[in-house]
Amino acid sequence: LQNQGFTQAYYDSDGTIVGKADSAIKSLDDLKGKTIGVIAGSTGEAYMKENAAKLGVAETKSYNAQQDLLLDVQNGRIDGGAGELAGFLFAIKQMPALKILVRIPTGERFAMMTKKGHPLLEKVNDAISEMKKDGTMAAIHKKWFGVDPEAGTSTVTPGPIPQ
Repeated sequence: LQNQGFTQAYYDSDGTIVGKADSAIKSLDDLKGKTIGVIAGSTGEAYMKENAAKLGVAETKSYNAQQDLLLDVQNGRIDGGAGELAGFLFAIKQMPALKILVRIPTGERFAMMTKKGHPLLEKVNDAISEMKKDGTMAAIHKKWFGVDPEAGTSTVTPGPIPQ
């Protein structure tokens, strides 16, 4: 990444556990004895491989597609799914019987990447700042994820170009 430049972050992502809206799962401790789905090759799968035993997860079930995982959650064949916040938020917009049960902080932040020293980097960063200030970024977040961005996140807080 030595040859890359980045804009300010515009989205904070985390890992999540998704499940039925009426699920009793409220924290990672509640995963004990549960069956949790993951998408093969995903960060959710990596998280469960690393943490399932210490969390007491009864079974981790792998899926090739998020849609299949979410259908099994919705139909009660598994207790929940582990994966990325953005993908699950977008899916929940179409599947309102589901919700984010647990948010797992990862510190991941999305930004735009350019060649280091690109002449448009500062202008792009300024445009992102303006979109945050005028509410455009929050409106985009709401449109695609069905919820307002949380206060203080990079979606609504302007920032400088990272050094």
